[in-house]
Amino acid sequence: MTQQNSEQPNSNLLAKQNLFDGISALCAFGGVIASAVTQNALAAALPLAGAVGVHIFNRRQLMADVTQHYETMIRQQNLHIVNHQTSLKNLSQQIESLQNGLQNQVTQYHLENQQSLEGQARQLGEINLVIAELKQFDNLSAEKHQQLADKVQQLQKIENVSHALGVHPSSPYMYYQRALSHESLGDVEAAIADYTQAIKCDPQWPTAYHNRGMLYAELGNRKAAVEDLRQAAKFYFDKGDLDNYKVARELFKQYYSIDFINSHALLNEADNNNYQAVLAGNLFDDN
Repeated sequence: MTQQNSEQPNSNLLAKQNLFDGISALCAFGGVIASAVTQNALAAALPLAGAVGVHIFNRRQLMADVTQHYETMIRQQNLHIVNHQTSLKNLSQQIESLQNGLQNQVTQYHLENQQSLEGQARQLGEINLVIAELKQFDNLSAEKHQQLADKVQQLQKIENVSHALGVHPSSPYMYYQRALSHESLGDVEAAIADYTQAIKCDPQWPTAYHNRGMLYAELGNRKAAVEDLRQAAKFYFDKGDLDNYKVARELFKQYYSIDFINSHALLNEADNNNYQAVLAGNLFDDN
């Protein structure tokens, strides 16, 4: 459109220039004819002056038209530049808007993704907690199962030993084994009763005295505990079992001292002799 508009003024200017040049030529030609016919220089000068005037006017008019034409073109070009700049500004604003929208979408996506990751982390933590609880429950169940199995085993052992005692009622070993089973099940009274039967069958069995003495101490019967531990220490020593002798001796001293402090009573002569015998290592005296 701009090229066509610029070509059209050029054609108009050319047509006007040709027109005025034709008029100037006619004036000059007329002056020559007038000069030849009239043989008068003045008659030739006037048409020539007119031709020159027309030619000058033509050139001035042409210059004015050219100037106006190029001013119009410059204004159009400036308008085109302004429109182009406006388009660039609008495009820049659109690009900036798109960038802001994209940045907002990226930020929103990052936020949602972060929240999703945090949620997944919480869920994973909860799952791990549940797994840990299940493992703990499984361990507890296994422990309870083992405890139940041990109890069943001890009950079976008690039943088997009881049948064996029907055949061998004077076997200290059988009573001792059944006492151990009762003790494992927490039946202290039944265990003491079987240790007592084992001691009746074998009065010099140190382990039976030792175990019964510990059960007496558990029940708070320190006097009976002290006596059993004294007997245990004596028979350990007699059998040459010095490790268990030291253990029983220390327990005897401990419970005897506690019993003495709690009762605030003076030792009678027999107890004092027994206590001193244990402390001195002389356990061969039965007093």
